[in-house]
Amino acid sequence: MQLFIRHGHVITHSDKENKNNFFWRVVKMSQLEELKELQNKIRNKELMPNTEEATKQWFILPMFQILGYDIFSENVISEYGADFGNKKGERVDYCLRRKDDTSIIVECKDANAKLSNIHVRQLAVYYHNLSAQNEKPEFAILTNGVEYQVFKEAKENIMSDTPFLTINMTTDEDYQLKKILDFGFEKSEETILEAVDTAKDFEELNSAMEEAEDYYNNTDNQDVMHQVSSLTEKIAYYRDLL
Repeated sequence: MQLFIRHGHVITHSDKENKNNFFWRVVKMSQLEELKELQNKIRNKELMPNTEEATKQWFILPMFQILGYDIFSENVISEYGADFGNKKGERVDYCLRRKDDTSIIVECKDANAKLSNIHVRQLAVYYHNLSAQNEKPEFAILTNGVEYQVFKEAKENIMSDTPFLTINMTTDEDYQLKKILDFGFEKSEETILEAVDTAKDFEELNSAMEEAEDYYNNTDNQDVMHQVSSLTEKIAYYRDLL
């Protein structure tokens, strides 16, 4: 039996397919709509920034905000030190601190720059230096504000030289754009619901539902908060059925 949680309600797979449901549709689309707005801005060649700093201000920092980061807080640290050993003065453009205490490093380039292996190697140095100091990032991102290349560890303290995910803000369709939401301040609602859907046993379901409950209890969305009080009893009901 496939279960989902929708704003404090455990629902069935068939209910999830109801695209006309107001609460489901509004919350699922809000971040996507913001991504689409940013995409339209990036597609407007007349507004294309011509320096790295302008790219950060026009394209990259707005993306961080869409992903739920407060760009004026300690969760977004610019020029983050990545020294190690004799390597001094190494700084990655941004270190993003996530709600679960993991981190993501982001190296930025000019919007007109073509991302290259030289840039990847530069990012890999930062990744290795931080990992060697027990500050291992969960992910490393190389971006020019238009294209986002996402890397992870290949072997101990060594970043892969090939991105496992590439997103292009000018050409990608909605389903591809949404993948960047997985790198937000906290897990996206879609990721949390998918964990509930794909739970293989009671233990996984229990863990996924607890995470979903915490998410909904801490959201600022008033529609969600209004319905969340029934979540616990509905979870308990379906747990008893399994």
